[in-house]
Parts: sequence; structure tokens; C-alpha cells
Amino acid sequence: MTSPLQRFNDFENTVFADGALPAKTKELIAFAVGHVLQAQLEGHGGRSLRAGATKEELIEAMWVAIAVRAGAGLRGDGCGVRAEAAIAAAAVAQVDAPPKK
Repeated sequence: MTSPLQRFNDFENTVFADGALPAKTKELIAFAVGHVLQAQLEGHGGRSLRAGATKEELIEAMWVAIAVRAGAGLRGDGCGVRAEAAIAAAAVAQVDAPPKK
């Protein structure tokens, strides 16, 4: 019987093989996603380099992922906009409140 770890390794090897996206691109994506999820980076970073990525590509991929993750707080489902509106409403309510005695 194949162990769950072996099945996962087989799955991962299939996912990261050259396909519509080259392995290098897949590893860069994994490295960047891993960075914003605060996951282990050494594996995908090293595999990215071995697949031909440059240090500059790793850094740029990381910044793209950071921007996407940060932007999700401002856009996407609107949580960031709603939070900003709630903060503004609370500030207005505080200004409009009668002075404390």
C-alpha cells in the first residue's frame, strides 16, 4: 500500500512538472505564495533556482505575491473598504459625541 506521504509526493511531482507552465514558473509561484503564507521557502526557492530562475526573479515574484495579498485587504470582497468606512464612521461618531464630563 502506498503511504499518504508517497501519494502526496507523487501529486506534487505531477503538479510541478513542465506542462502549460514550465516548472520554473510553477516554482516561482509556489515560492511567492509560500512567502505570503509564511510557509517554508527553502524548498521552492532552491527548486526555482535549479529550474533556471534568478535571484531577481525570486524577489520580484515575492513582491508580486505581497502586493496581491495586501490588495486583498483593500479590494476583493470589499472588506478593506468596509473596514475603512467603519473606522471613519466611528471617528465621526466620536467627534459628534457630547464632551465627557
